Amino acid sequence: MLNIMRKQFPGKWFSKIDAEVEGWCSNEVASCLWKFALKNPTMGAIVEIGSAWGKSTIVLAEASRRVEGGKVYAVDPHTGGIGYLKHLGVDKIDSFPIFQENLKKFNVSDMVVPIVETSEQAAQLWNASLKIRMLYIDGLHTAEGVEIDINSWLPFVAPEGLIIIDDYFEPSLSLYKAKIDELLNHEKVKLPFHECSRLVYTYKI
Repeated sequence: MLNIMRKQFPGKWFSKIDAEVEGWCSNEVASCLWKFALKNPTMGAIVEIGSAWGKSTIVLAEASRRVEGGKVYAVDPHTGGIGYLKHLGVDKIDSFPIFQENLKKFNVSDMVVPIVETSEQAAQLWNASLKIRMLYIDGLHTAEGVEIDINSWLPFVAPEGLIIIDDYFEPSLSLYKAKIDELLNHEKVKLPFHECSRLVYTYKI
């Protein structure tokens, strides 16, 4: 019973995160990510592309801890996404200090390995012997960006490993969706995609 309770999504805990940590991870998305992070804890690491202030990172790290899984490798240059920077009217930001503070505040620093690089640069530095059990792509929501993410990281995902992508159904991101469909074909992943909130997910063949 205690083990089951430890694996349940802690809604009240996330409400505190939601109130104190900036970001776009809703309660529904957090619940999906929590469920995904509990799967196959011995298969390998979790890689998150796009961490910003750490809201989703905290969820992934705590869920992985509860099943004695591996660490979360959080990839982000921490300079801000194109749309967000345009909204602010600035060229770049530095979200990394706040990211670190948030991990510390919610006691998951020991479960997270920050990689302050672009997705492509981080993949070039990746240890190929460390397989990925869960790849969460939430980086630049552009066709070019998601192409880099998929081509750079899919080779490191373990067979039967999870691939999760954010905002697949966003109407304004048709080119992004089309590129995902082109790259994640039936030769590489199990189709059709499954849905969980605004995420889609599948498994590598």
